[in-house]
Formats: sequence, structure tokens, C-alpha cells
Amino acid sequence: FASNYASYNDVFQVTEMELTETWTAIGTYSNAFKGTYNGNGKAIRGLEITNYNETPSGLFGYVIGTLTGVNVVEPKIYGSHYAGAVVAHMFGTVSNCRVEGGEIIIMPNYVDGRFDNGDKAGALVGYLADTGVGSDKIINNTVVGVRVKAYRDVAALVGCANVIADMS
Repeated sequence: FASNYASYNDVFQVTEMELTETWTAIGTYSNAFKGTYNGNGKAIRGLEITNYNETPSGLFGYVIGTLTGVNVVEPKIYGSHYAGAVVAHMFGTVSNCRVEGGEIIIMPNYVDGRFDNGDKAGALVGYLADTGVGSDKIINNTVVGVRVKAYRDVAALVGCANVIADMS
């Protein structure tokens, strides 16, 4: 990726990728990835993120659209809030994606005399939000041998879903 931020795009991955530097997620709250990313089943290796602020941590950070065929192998993600190997915060559809091996560990922050965050961690998706148009779907995805640890809102596939989603 020439840039870690992209909006209003349709992207088709044609080769396997080896990430060699600490990763900054594609898409932020102020500049979401909007569109479709087709990973074509090609492996993405070397995804490493250490992020203890409140920005989303994953290959993709904040997405409004569709992610399909993304294949993340051995991710290492450490943070405090919203984390998933494929996408941290999602509005839309995630289909035919795979995460194999690695770990996602999310720890709470000590803020104003109390612990906060440490939540919304999934091997595939950290948080699936509601678009309000019924397009929020998790379809035919695979997670194998991923260690996911968080304070709350944690699961192997989707850490937290604030929507009635189609998870077939």
C-alpha cells in the first residue's frame, strides 16, 4: 500500500504481502476506508501493531463497505480498544476472510482513577456496528489458532456486534 489511508476505493489484491514495518491501520475515524477490498485469498503476513491509544487496530481500522477474501497469517496486535486482525471497527460486510495463528491482546487503560477500554477484540472483527440499512454481515469466515485476550467484549470471530447481524 502506498498509503495507509484510502477512501472511496475498490481494491483487488493480486499478490501475497509481507509487511516489514509496524503497521498503521487503513482507515481512521476521520478518514474511513469506504469501498470494497478483495484480498483474493492472498496471504498477508507480518501484521504487527502496538497501539495503546484509542484508535482502531487491525489491517483495517475503520471501514464503511465490504471486505472479502482477506487472509491474515500470524497477526500480532497489542492495544487498548477496538482490535481485529482483518478490521477493528466495521460498518458493512466481511466475507470469505481467514485469520490463522497469532495473537490479539487488548488491555484496559487506567483513566481518571478507573480502568476503561480493554474491549471489543475479535480475531476477525473487533466491533461490528449498525449501518441501519441491513448490510452488516459476517459470512463464511474462518479463524484458526488465534489467541484473543481482552477485558470484555471479546470473542474468536467478532468481539462485539451492536447490530442484529447475519453471521452465516
